[in-house]
Amino acid sequence: MVSRRHAILTASLVLLLFLANKSVAESMQFVVLGDIPYGEHQLFRLAAIGEEVRKHEFPFAIHYGDVKAGSSSCDDALLSGRREAIYDLLQGRVFFTPGDNDWTDCDRESAGGFDELERLEAIRSIFFTSGLPSEPEWRIARQAPDHPENARWEYGGLQFVTLHIVGTDNGRRDISRSDIQTALNAVDARDQANLAWLDAAFDEAHQRSLRGLVVVVHADPGESVYRQHRNQPCTRSTGLSKSSARSVKRCTNVR
Repeated sequence: MVSRRHAILTASLVLLLFLANKSVAESMQFVVLGDIPYGEHQLFRLAAIGEEVRKHEFPFAIHYGDVKAGSSSCDDALLSGRREAIYDLLQGRVFFTPGDNDWTDCDRESAGGFDELERLEAIRSIFFTSGLPSEPEWRIARQAPDHPENARWEYGGLQFVTLHIVGTDNGRRDISRSDIQTALNAVDARDQANLAWLDAAFDEAHQRSLRGLVVVVHADPGESVYRQHRNQPCTRSTGLSKSSARSVKRCTNVR
């Protein structure tokens, strides 16, 4: 769990990252929500949101993770039901990036005591094998086969990109069922994949002279930096291409 807020944003774009010397003069609308549904009662709330969303001509919806409470079961049946509820918002037009409740917290006894890495593979199998957006004009790409949850697409002269970054320090903390070193290695690999995917999104946006880049993640990136960067001032990331390095920083998580 990262936030208890349930957000549905249908106003003008909030651009998290801007390309150099570009401005966004036009507005557009799409749907963003996350941290819902946490329980059965919120399934009814989500269904009501879906009814309102479908009354309007939104091009797509983005769910930024946590389709369940951290303490609720992580079994296949529940995850499949939540997938159906999320994807029913706009059939074939929902982009989803997982949250920590969806897999890293699944090793809790209350959630079923699962191996969290096994649940990550279940999330990828359940959420990212069918029912995904496929409009050719959106130039949709996924970081398959290893990270199909990382997507990028183009709409309205903007590049959108999802990066798989979750709470519990992006999976580095509270590892109780998986082999710890295997889990940490998986986090490092996912971090590198995220950086490469962000780089590719910047490159694509520059090559196509797009107006801006929207980045969607579940967790505050400040919670997911490498531990050796804790308690240090914000600095530009090293080892990135010039395009990403302009905008990506590793910063201290201040609490």
